Amino acid sequence: MLQLAEALIKQKETTFDPKNYEDRYEIALMTMIREKLKGHKPIIAAAPERGNVINLMDALKASLSQSAKPPAKSKSKADDAEKPAAKAKAGAAKENPLKANLLKAVGKSKG
Repeated sequence: MLQLAEALIKQKETTFDPKNYEDRYEIALMTMIREKLKGHKPIIAAAPERGNVINLMDALKASLSQSAKPPAKSKSKADDAEKPAAKAKAGAAKENPLKANLLKAVGKSKG
């Protein structure tokens, strides 16, 4: 990775020539100064709309003040291990009855 990064950097290296770049800020400032010297009022851009700004603290307080749900019941690891196998069997039965029979046979041979 380091060699790749070095190769990319070498590929992008070039000598700096300020003539290749323009200072857009300076150009805009000089344009505004020239317009003001001519007697024109400067154009001031309107502030952008902020949209729907939410105060985070107010939102947190509101969520705490709402009636809280009781915590979810905890599950044992054995319950979690059995559910994916049961779902796989049910899904297989819907897809293909032969596959379901095969899964049953495999389950019996393990037990």
